[in-house]
Amino acid sequence: MSGHADDLGIGLEENTALLLDDGKAYCHGEGTVVLIDARDLDDSQACRERDLGYITNLKVHLLVAGCYFDLDTLTIGRDQAIHP
Repeated sequence: MSGHADDLGIGLEENTALLLDDGKAYCHGEGTVVLIDARDLDDSQACRERDLGYITNLKVHLLVAGCYFDLDTLTIGRDQAIHP
């Protein structure tokens, strides 16, 4: 992640989807979505092939059905239409 700190890593559990709409990423399904955000890394030693490294200040966000991640503000919210 340290080599791609501007990118957002995404992991999906089985039977789960991440739907993008109007700058928001909505979680749907039975499992969770894991978002890895390296934009605020303070200090890191890039991992190279066969070389151990470290990363500090890595953010991990977990979304469940009805939650969304706002790609502009980098915040999590709940879809009030699904969960009032």
